[in-house]
Formats: sequence, C-alpha cells, structure tokens
Amino acid sequence: MRGSVLGLIALSGALLIAFIWIEHSAAEPVVPLTLFALPMVRAAAVTGFLSGMAMFGAISYVPLFLQAVTGSNAMQAGFVLMPFVIGWVACSILGARMVLRVGYRSVVLAGMLALTLAFIFLSSWNEALTRGAAMRDMALAGIGMGLVFVPMLIAVQSAVPRAVLGSATSVTGFFRFIGGAVGVAVMGSVMAQRLHQELAGLLATAPAALQDGLREVAAHPDLIVNPLTRAGVSAEVLATLRPAMAHAVGSVFVVGLIVAIAALASAFLVPPGQARDLAVAQEPATPSGS
Repeated sequence: MRGSVLGLIALSGALLIAFIWIEHSAAEPVVPLTLFALPMVRAAAVTGFLSGMAMFGAISYVPLFLQAVTGSNAMQAGFVLMPFVIGWVACSILGARMVLRVGYRSVVLAGMLALTLAFIFLSSWNEALTRGAAMRDMALAGIGMGLVFVPMLIAVQSAVPRAVLGSATSVTGFFRFIGGAVGVAVMGSVMAQRLHQELAGLLATAPAALQDGLREVAAHPDLIVNPLTRAGVSAEVLATLRPAMAHAVGSVFVVGLIVAIAALASAFLVPPGQARDLAVAQEPATPSGS
C-alpha cells in the first residue's frame, strides 16, 4: 500500500477521533452520540453502511460490464438499470406497509436475502450474459434495497425522541452514503488490480498478430467502452479481451457478494418485535403561543 494512502487513512482516523471528542463536549452537537445507545440506531447504521457499500459500489460497475463485455451501448445499459429503480420504489412502498404487520426485522431480513441472492447472480455474470438475465438480477437487487432502506428509516424515526428526529434521520442517510463511497473506492481498486493482471496475462500469451491491438487497449481500456472507439478495434482483439474484462469487472460483484453476506448477518441486529412495541413514546407537541 502506498505511503500516501496510509497517510490519508491515518489522517481520517485522527479527524474521526477529533470529531467524536468535539461532539461529545458540545452543548448542542450536530450528531448526538447518545443516539448510538439505541439498538435501532446502531442497527440502522451498520445495515445502512454495509448494504450501501454493496449496492452503490457494485451498481456503479454494472453499466461498465454491459458496455465493455456484452457490447451494449449507454442507452441499453441504462435500460437494464430500470428494473432496479422500479423494484426499489415499489418495494419501498410495500415494505413501509409490511412493517406494521410483521415488524422491522422480518422485512429487513427479506430485503437482505433478496440483495444477497442478487449478488449471487451478479457474481456469475460472464460474456454470455443476456439483457433479460441482467434485468432480472437488477430487479431483485432493487427489491432488496426497497425492503431495507425505507423500513429502517421508519424504524429509526419511530425509535428516537422528537427532539433528535432530524439528527437520527441524517445519521441513517450518512452511513448509507459513506458505505457507498467506500464501496466504490474498494471495488474500483479490486477491479483495476484484476484488470492489470488479466491484460498482462493476455499480452504474454496472445499471438503476435494481436499484440499491437492488445497493447493499445491495455494502455487505454476505455477504447472498448465507447461504441465509437470500439468500432476501430478488431473483432479478434475484442473477442480476446471480453473474458478478461468479464473477470476483472466480475471481481467487483464477488466483493459485493461478500459485503452482502455481512449485511445479511447485520440484519439480526434489528430488534425483534412489532413496530408499535418498538416505537418510543413521544411527548405531545406544545401549542404555539402557550
């Protein structure tokens, strides 16, 4: 690991410690640390971080896989993502209603199971992937996210006093997006390392006639993503590169699967019980002017 990376990690740790110290001593902290004494808030932070890391990290590389491996254009890749959005929206509505009947943990567990199953399918993607199969897997991932994010948001908002409702809601979103940022960074590093290994292996074993074309793509991998530049790459070079790109980008989904399994385990942190039993008793609002 490079020294600059280690330095940034150390700086991040120092800033985190300083942030906790300042928040702990502030009269009106931005993030009341007492929130994390509540089991529901802790569960929302962990599940949000892990599910965000898995999904937002991997979803960033789905269009790349479709364009670089299957030869889809940007519009076709975007079309494949539509079931993800539709599934997320539909199951957010459904999940919000289900928590009143079966409780938060059951709904979140179902969502994490759907997300893990989606990553099992994603990790098996290869150059023979069809658009229909990709849309199926994206729909399953969207269902999982819909059954996790909104129910956990409702759970947190119901479990905290009204005075810290805004802070608790912000904390939930913060951990989710931090998880996504970490996921994109980690999975991007994994993909870059695997791609470097795959291209080096191809250059060492490819026929002499393909060496020049492979070297050009190895120096500029984006050539096979853009349809205009991909048209200038020979069919033989593309056929040689597709398995390598599938392995490189597919490694992202394997990492996502590992994180999704951890997210599934974290769902058991959600307290069991009915929603009405887990809600905190709220004081009635004081009428204005009294």
